[in-house]
Amino acid sequence: MEISSKLILVTPEELVSLIQHSVRQVIAEQTPKSLGTADKPLSIDEASSFLNIPKSTLYQFTSSRKIPFQKIGKKILFFKADLIQWVESGKKKTRKEIEEEGFGKKGGLR
Repeated sequence: MEISSKLILVTPEELVSLIQHSVRQVIAEQTPKSLGTADKPLSIDEASSFLNIPKSTLYQFTSSRKIPFQKIGKKILFFKADLIQWVESGKKKTRKEIEEEGFGKKGGLR
């Protein structure tokens, strides 16, 4: 395998997101899959209930591809693990977290 010598710049948030995604992927690969309901796909009704959002909003998210889903024919399916990861990826930082990263109250660098 040849390693490229290109320099790739990412923000601290992007780096954290990449690391979290990689760790989740490794854990998922190493964790034995149970044959329980954890792997059972959710219907639009079940996903709507699980996320506590209206079905119409969920349909909008799927049509704009803002949420992970699977489509078999006309049926839209969701997996809990994908939905949980999607919700976690949208977490907004607190003021304290932003300030700890070196940004002042006015959005500029310290």
